[in-house]
Parts: sequence; structure tokens; C-alpha cells
Amino acid sequence: PGEGGQLGYSLNQVVYRGFDNSDEASPGSPLANQNNAFELPAQNDPFRIGVLVYVNEKKILESNKATLKLQVAERVGTCDTGFEGELYRNVTSNPDTPSSIATPIRFYDDAPGDKTIITRNGDLTYGSYPMVYQIYSESNNFSNPFDVPINHVALWNFSLVNDSASEDNAYCFRLTYADQYDIRLDKYRTIVETYGSNTQPSVLEGEGVIEEAADSDEDPILALLRRIAATPTETIRENGLASLSIYVKNVAYGILTLQKEDRLTLHKPLALSALKQVLKSLIQEAIELIILRIKELQLISSEPMQLDLVENDLREDNLANISESFGDSIPEMSGIIDKMKSLHWIFKAFLSD
Repeated sequence: PGEGGQLGYSLNQVVYRGFDNSDEASPGSPLANQNNAFELPAQNDPFRIGVLVYVNEKKILESNKATLKLQVAERVGTCDTGFEGELYRNVTSNPDTPSSIATPIRFYDDAPGDKTIITRNGDLTYGSYPMVYQIYSESNNFSNPFDVPINHVALWNFSLVNDSASEDNAYCFRLTYADQYDIRLDKYRTIVETYGSNTQPSVLEGEGVIEEAADSDEDPILALLRRIAATPTETIRENGLASLSIYVKNVAYGILTLQKEDRLTLHKPLALSALKQVLKSLIQEAIELIILRIKELQLISSEPMQLDLVENDLREDNLANISESFGDSIPEMSGIIDKMKSLHWIFKAFLSD
């Protein structure tokens, strides 16, 4: 069967958000920020999930051309876009389905009719990309009743209930094409994640938007890290998580949330790579400032200065030498050294084995 890219259009699951239940097609109050894991309600309590799917520059998604379904899996490690370790199954629609094949989270039959048209977006956005409301769904499968032009996002809302999910488990949700082969969407920028009261969110969270590139197969997270242009700032939360906000060129922002637990080591190389790139950029910035200042000093000094020694001090982390030598003459140096110390603190506190 031909789906997605084989038909010319390309779909990318980019944004999600959990909501309280409501008696309307539009959801209730948000349970967390968009693209952030949210705590699963207690058993027998209904809730909503909103999902945005981006249609890239290849081709318009004509009405009823994409038939999709919602799948769920118990989380293994993280809700990653490579689906490592998870076994996804179609979300169960019938509450009377035998428990041996039923999913612990199933669709919920609520007041609005199944496949009702959405009239309000429930506070989901994807940068400045225009949104096309689709439908509220209480069952698999579902389609797109409205055309979605290129560089637009389509919104679906799902009515779900915690049927038998344990407080000790976390769950991941994804959209796929609805056929017997479980063909995935063309891309996944984010995976819907819920967690129980005895579990924690996954290591990666995100609120940022990365501008889409046509016909690009590059992993979006790697693309974000590749485009790092400034320094991170860390914020320590009461629950022991540290948010590392990385500001990048032409991008709103991206967030890596690092948690010091063995089960979250999957993304250590990714975070280390990001920090190393930032540190390298800082070192280069410091060297350029120092060299500029040295050249100015050499104009009024008869004694030449050893630039190679200065570079060695920077690269070998002899920050005290740099501060003592240039802290007063180069105002920018104090801020640079503080940033470098913060980076080293993050390395030691959150990324060391």
C-alpha cells in the first residue's frame, strides 16, 4: 500500500500536549506544557491528548488522503523517536475487549460524537506555521476531513481513559498510517509521553521549534545541536532536574532536561556532544578576545607575549591564570570564565559516569 512519502506528501509528528477531559470536542485544562510528559490520571479517569502533524513542502495533503491510527506502548528507557525497546499496539476502542489483548490506556466514549470537527485548538502551536483543525476522535481509525497545505500543521484531539495502567509504568503514543503493516509517519520530532505517580518523565523535553527544511533526513535533535550558537544557562528545580536551555540561530529554543539516573544514560552522548560544542565555541571566543587585547598591548609594549601559552592555559582549563592576567584589561573575560565554570559544573554534576 502506498502511504505518506510514496504519495508525495510527508507527515511529521511535531507537537503534543495532555489535557483534562471535557464534555466538548475541544479539551479541558492543560496537564503540562506542550511537548512535555504529563502524569497519567488515575484509573478510570478520562483525559485528552492533542497532536500536531506538520506537512512539509513536498505536496499538499488533500482531504481524506491520510488514514491514521493512534498507538501506545509501555515506555522502555525513553519515549524516543527511534522506538528502541517499545512494543506499540493500536489503542483499544471497545472497553469490553478481553484484557489479554486490550491496551491499558484505551479510547473513551465521551459526550461529543466520534469524529466531531474541532473548533478550538486547545493551546497547541508549532512556531508560526498555520493550523488546520481536523477532528476529535474516540476510536481508530481516523482521517483528515480538510486539506492541509504545505508548511501547515494539522490538529487531532483524542479522548482516552486510564483503563488499567499501573502507577509504576510510563507510556508512549505515536501516530502511524492505518494499514496492516503499521507503516510509520515519515518523521517524528516528538513522541507523546505519560508517566505514573511512581515514575519520572523521560530525559528529553522540548518546547522549541526548529524551522523545517524540505527533503531533509537529518535528525531534528542533531540539527539543533549542530546549530548551537551561544551558551547554555542551567536552572535547578526542586525535583532534582536541571534544565539546559540552548539558544540557537534562527530557532526559538531547545531544551535538554538531564536527570542523573542510570536508566537515562541513553542521551548522555547527545548532551555531552552539545556541551562540548558550546565549550569549544566559548574557548574560541575567549582566545579571540585575548589575542585582540594582546595585539593592542603589543602596540605600547616592547616585550612580546607568548600567544601559545595563553591558548594552552585556556585549553587546559587554567582559568585562574587567564583571570589573573587579563581579567582587568578585558571586561568580557569575567563573563566568559563564569560561563565556562558553569559548563564544567554541569559536566560533573549530571553527565559523569
